[in-house]
Amino acid sequence: MEGPKIYVKPASSLSENDPRLAWPIFTISEAARHLDLPVSTLHNWARPPAEGSAPLVTAFAARGHRATVPFIGFTEAFVLNAAFKAGVPHHRIRPGVEAIKQQVGGLEHALAYKRVFTDGAEILFRFVEEEDLTVARTNQTQFTKTVENQLRLIRYADDGFAARVQLPKYSVAVVTVDPHVASGSPLIESGGARVKDLIDRYQGGDPEADIARDFEVPLNEVKEIVGNA
Repeated sequence: MEGPKIYVKPASSLSENDPRLAWPIFTISEAARHLDLPVSTLHNWARPPAEGSAPLVTAFAARGHRATVPFIGFTEAFVLNAAFKAGVPHHRIRPGVEAIKQQVGGLEHALAYKRVFTDGAEILFRFVEEEDLTVARTNQTQFTKTVENQLRLIRYADDGFAARVQLPKYSVAVVTVDPHVASGSPLIESGGARVKDLIDRYQGGDPEADIARDFEVPLNEVKEIVGNA
């Protein structure tokens, strides 16, 4: 079966000094928690156990308990998680990523690049189809829409690479990760408070109503944030 065509305007690679790539903002455990993803799955994507396998998620070398995942790596994990939840089996993730990279001329950090997403979803679907699972060819549109709906939570810079991600685990509060704001710490759009600050206050014993008042965040959003801590 001939794969979908992807036409991508050539793009320069991200600079090593680009804030999206230059510094880590999450540990693997933190990134997994924010994406509602098993830690073991993200760990395997970032640090594959098979010798010679390239990481699917960009991460710095382990540094004790310090952060190792930069924003670009977080976005790559976001995209992989969207595909996985849409039905791509674990062992088909890597071939799917390689297929996407080949279609865009080996572009580095292709999963974080805007122009690949629509056709990229179709490429990933082919690897579901080959498994002869309940996801049949007639369901391709639904599969693609599922992935696309997740990818709409990503905002891109003029260079085509991801610049901001809205976390999908929250349905009431709008929580975003932007490496240029608060050093990449997840922020609540209403009030601009860090998620961490609300959770710290709640775990310290403060009532939800007081937290909502002090941070100028709606009470229903506070409830969702602390309920997902």
